[in-house]
Amino acid sequence: MKPAAQKSPLRNGLIDISASDFWSNPLLPVEAIEEKLKGIPIDTKVYPVFSDEIQIFRELLRAFAMRRYGKISLLAIIDVLQAVDYFLVLGDFNPDSRERGYDDDAEVVHRAYVKHEIELRAFKAWLREQ
Repeated sequence: MKPAAQKSPLRNGLIDISASDFWSNPLLPVEAIEEKLKGIPIDTKVYPVFSDEIQIFRELLRAFAMRRYGKISLLAIIDVLQAVDYFLVLGDFNPDSRERGYDDDAEVVHRAYVKHEIELRAFKAWLREQ
């Protein structure tokens, strides 16, 4: 009998957060981002834009989960969550622990950021006022 795979959003992404887990704690994706950044920090000299964009995504998901910010489309939230999922998966196209391992993650996050840049600019303005 095969042992059950251990659930870990830090290894497998958002697939390891069930809807009921999320309903119980909507900050789980935020916590997973924070844990990932502690384990494999982003080198801000190599990835300054990626570092800024993932922090904006983290703050957006926090504000959204706490029902503090809702002036964003559901599509933007879904795309941000998909980009965060890619960021969280350790064994993605280019494993994160390797040199320049965040190249692919930075690209995926940036695509989502650019797609929703107008809404994200509005969020950043709101965030500055808090």
